[in-house]
Amino acid sequence: MRKLALGLELAAAYVYVRLNLRRRPLPELLGELRATRAANASRASLHESRRMAGAVQRALSKLPFDDSCLTQSLVLTSLLSRRGVDSELVIGVARGESFAAHAWVEANGVALLPAYRAEFEALTRL
Repeated sequence: MRKLALGLELAAAYVYVRLNLRRRPLPELLGELRATRAANASRASLHESRRMAGAVQRALSKLPFDDSCLTQSLVLTSLLSRRGVDSELVIGVARGESFAAHAWVEANGVALLPAYRAEFEALTRL
């Protein structure tokens, strides 16, 4: 039952993110995702937060369309917020001459989604 509930919550967060990502400024969308904290939320442990990050990666990587790092990060931010976990969305850029960007989520300084720190330097934290 817990897996089903998490799957449904993940799917709802994904749909919400997809519908709003291109329509709204990123800081505004993040604020709304973080405002969904459940009234009875107890802080999830680091282990639970990592488990949720893994579930987001597994579920969204199976989609035939958008499984971008930004989408994954926003969905995870929503799930964490509902569980009382404060997190940061980190946006980084590639080191070197060619441009590339990457987004990941950190909680208490721990990357919950792959940060690829050797390749990407944090540009901003939201």
